[in-house]
Amino acid sequence: MMKIKEKLKEYLSVKKITKLEFYNNINVANGYLDKDGAINSDILATILIKYSDININWLLFGEENMFMKNQDLDISSQPSCGESCKLKDYIIDLQKEKIKLLEKLVL
Repeated sequence: MMKIKEKLKEYLSVKKITKLEFYNNINVANGYLDKDGAINSDILATILIKYSDININWLLFGEENMFMKNQDLDISSQPSCGESCKLKDYIIDLQKEKIKLLEKLVL
C-alpha cells in the first residue's frame, strides 16, 4: 500500500504543483514529504482544506479515485473553527469505518 506522503507527491505531480508551493500553502518545512514519519491530523486537515479536490478515501485508504467526483465537503480556503472541526470529525469517522472493516477481516 502506498504511503500518504507518496500519494501526496503523486497528486502534486498530476496537478503540476511544486513541493515548495505545497509546503508554503500548508505551512510546513521544506522537505516535509521526503522525511520519514506520519502526517499528524492537523496537517492532514490543512491539506484537505487547501486541496479540497483530493479524495480522502484515496489518500488514506487507496480506495476510489484521486479526485473527488462531487465536492461533498464545501470548505473555503479560510475555514472557521467549526468547518475545521467538521473535517476532523469526518476523518475520524472514516478511520472508524476502516477499522471496523479490518476487524471483520481479522475475526
